[in-house]
Amino acid sequence: MKEEFPYDGFPYRLEHKDGSVSYYAHLDGINVKPGDKVDQGTNIGTIGATGKSTGAHVEFGLRKDGKAIDPTPLF
Repeated sequence: MKEEFPYDGFPYRLEHKDGSVSYYAHLDGINVKPGDKVDQGTNIGTIGATGKSTGAHVEFGLRKDGKAIDPTPLF
């Protein structure tokens, strides 16, 4: 789901089968649309410098049941 927030540029939220939600912010382009099946390795978007940003980068977050989760074990 694409969302627009002035500080995060064009953030994108992916809802996963296990109920977790991953967030990506400052994307320049989004390559998927709501309802698309996204598999591991799917290019969901391009790095950008949108919103309040000093350079191109992507911010990533992961939540489950509304609480932040450390994504490190997933990498």
